[in-house]
Amino acid sequence: MSSRLAAGCLLSALSLGAPLYQATAAEIDPGRYALDAVLRKNPPGPDAPGDNFGFDVAIDDGWLAIGDIGRRTVTLYSLSEGSWVKQQVIPSPNASNDLFGVTVALSGTRLAVGAAAANGTVYTYSREGSNWQFHSQIVHVPVAGAFNAFGLALKMSGDDLLVGAPGVPAGAGTGPGNGAVYPYHWNGASWAADPPLFTPIDEPASGGVFFGYSVALESGVAAVGQLRGIRPHVYTRGQSGWSADAYSNVGAPTLSGSENFGSEIALSGDVVVVGGPEQQLGSSPGAAYLYQRSNGVWSYQSTVSGDVPDELQQFGSALLLTPDALWVGAPAAARAGVANVGRVIRFERTGTTLGAGADAPSGTEPLGAFGSSLAASGGFLALGAPNYTWVSTPNPRAGAVLLFRDLDELLFGSGFE
Repeated sequence: MSSRLAAGCLLSALSLGAPLYQATAAEIDPGRYALDAVLRKNPPGPDAPGDNFGFDVAIDDGWLAIGDIGRRTVTLYSLSEGSWVKQQVIPSPNASNDLFGVTVALSGTRLAVGAAAANGTVYTYSREGSNWQFHSQIVHVPVAGAFNAFGLALKMSGDDLLVGAPGVPAGAGTGPGNGAVYPYHWNGASWAADPPLFTPIDEPASGGVFFGYSVALESGVAAVGQLRGIRPHVYTRGQSGWSADAYSNVGAPTLSGSENFGSEIALSGDVVVVGGPEQQLGSSPGAAYLYQRSNGVWSYQSTVSGDVPDELQQFGSALLLTPDALWVGAPAAARAGVANVGRVIRFERTGTTLGAGADAPSGTEPLGAFGSSLAASGGFLALGAPNYTWVSTPNPRAGAVLLFRDLDELLFGSGFE
C-alpha cells in the first residue's frame, strides 16, 4: 500500500523549480529496441513450484547471470554467435533456504552471489574459459545472532565489490541507525576487506534506517541507499578507503521516511537516481529522484513518477541508468486492464533532464512482476519478471528474463557500461 505524502510537500518541491516528470503510455521504439530472447528455467521441461527465475540479473562482457531464489540457483548464459546460450547452473552450496541468488553481480571473469537469509553470506566464483568455478565464501558476522542480511545488496565493478547488510542493528558500531555496507577489493588472489561504511549522522535513527538496502558501484564511486532514508549517500574510493562525497540539501524534497526512499539506487557518471516506490505524488504512486554532482557536490535536481493512478504499481522498485536513458521498473503495475503485470518505462535523458517515458513491451501476464530487476551491458538489456507464469506448465511464479538488443548501440557503439 502506497503511503500518502502531504500535498504541501509536493507543492514545496515544485515551487523550488525542481521538474516533475511523468511517464506516458507510448511504447519504446521497436526500430531501436528489438526483443532478442525470452529466457526461462530449463526449457521446455517442467518448473518447480515457487521458482523466481529473474529475481536478480547481472550482465557484463557477453555473460548474463540470473538469480532464482525459489530454486536457489544462478544460471549463466553467454553470448555466442549472436545468441544467448545457457552454459551453467550454479546451485546453492547450502542445503537450507538461504536465499541464494537474491543478488548477483558480474565483472569480467568474476561473479558474486548473495545468500542473505539470517546473517547472510556471499559466494564468489571465477571463470576459466566458459566454466565458472567456486572461489570463496565471504562470511562476516557484524552482530552474532542478528538478522544482518549480509548480501541483500551486492554490486561489483572492476576490482571493487560492495556488500550491503541492512539488518545490522543500530549501536553495534554502525552509527546512529541500523545497517552497514562492507567494501572489498580484489588483491590479485582474494577479496580483501576495506573499512566498512555506516549510517551517516544526518539520517533519522528512529524506526530503522536499513542503510545498505541498495548499492550502486561504478569506477571507484559507490552510492548507498537505505529503506527509510532522506537522501542518497555517495562515496569515492581513495588510497585509504572510501570517503563520503559532499552533499547539498538545497531544494531537496521533504521526505518522511515512509516512502521507501532508497530501496533502490542507480549510478552513472555524475548522476544518481533513488527509488521511492511508496511515494505518493498526486494520483501517481511511486517516484524516482535524480541527483547530480557538480564541482564535487551532489544535489537534488528532479523527480519522475508513474503516469496512472495505480496505487500498488511500485514505480521506482528497480532502476537502471544508461548513457542516454533512465529505466524504471514498476513490477506491480497493471497493463491493458490486467493487474500486477509489471512495467518497465524508459525515459530519454541528458544528465538529469528527462524526455517522455515509453514502455518496454511485456505482454499481459498476470502477477508477472515484470521490471523487478534490470541490467544492461554491451548493447543488451535484461529485464526480469520473476513471477512470470508459463502457460505450458501450470506453475505459479516460474519466472522469465526478457532480453532486448539496443540496435543503435550495437551499430554505433554509444555504449552501455
